[in-house]
Amino acid sequence: MSAVVYMNPNIGEDYIKDIMEIYRLSEYPSIKYDYSKHYKCYLDVGWKAEGRR
Repeated sequence: MSAVVYMNPNIGEDYIKDIMEIYRLSEYPSIKYDYSKHYKCYLDVGWKAEGRR
């Protein structure tokens, strides 16, 4: 069974090795880019932190 990593589409493939190391994954995970509001971040145009004005 392989891990599934859901992440913002602005995060590039070059971060996968770091993710694997941090979470101690021995196999390359299945990557699912998620375009929902839940995964938005400062890299997205028009993004604002919740609770900030």
